[in-house]
Amino acid sequence: MYERLSWIYDDLMEDAPYQAWAERVKTSLLKHEQAVNHVLDLGCGTGTMMLLLLDEGYHVTGVDLSAEMLAAAQGKAAAHGYEPPLFAQDMRALEGLGTYDAVMAWCDTLNYAGDETDVERVFSGVKAHLKPGGLFLFDVHTPYKMTEVFPGTSFADASEDVTVIWNVFTGEDPLSVEHELTFFEEHPSGLYERSDETHMQRTFQPEEYRRLLEAQGFSRVHYEADHPDEAVAERFFFTAER
Repeated sequence: MYERLSWIYDDLMEDAPYQAWAERVKTSLLKHEQAVNHVLDLGCGTGTMMLLLLDEGYHVTGVDLSAEMLAAAQGKAAAHGYEPPLFAQDMRALEGLGTYDAVMAWCDTLNYAGDETDVERVFSGVKAHLKPGGLFLFDVHTPYKMTEVFPGTSFADASEDVTVIWNVFTGEDPLSVEHELTFFEEHPSGLYERSDETHMQRTFQPEEYRRLLEAQGFSRVHYEADHPDEAVAERFFFTAER
């Protein structure tokens, strides 16, 4: 997963509102009753959110399943003079990372947890790596986006050496989608090599996330939508305390 996508991920995400997301995170961290200095970035990807928090003076540790994404994050951080700790781990089986004042899982990282058991395992691991009173922040796609926006979506993007075609289909599970990506990599000979990746995402109703968080012992669970009318919102933003 992400072996090819990591090459052009930042190009595909260039219009994502990272700065606004980082401001949302920063506001939550500053409002938190306990001082926040050390943050674990779960599913850090190529490190864009991590870099924005590093620029704000936070000590950030990154975790991602993809070695290719972590390599991109390391290079990006180094270019800005940072050397954050980076670890390759499955978010469903976090271990040995220490404890943090806050954990964030941004840019729909949690939507890669494919069923309730996976979500429970993520929440359990997050709790184990939070200090008492620590803050957990994450965002997820909404049911509306999974059922009304994603299905049938198709687009293409071309960089200097790689072209990707991205199609999205309704998944087999409720409130799920399948992202099918086809890559064409140009070689010096002028020939193109094709490769394919499939990414599965699933979401749940906000009250289900609340129930699963509270079952793991989280409190003060709160969420907001990215649209005044929640019925047509595309992203939910959650906060919860250990």
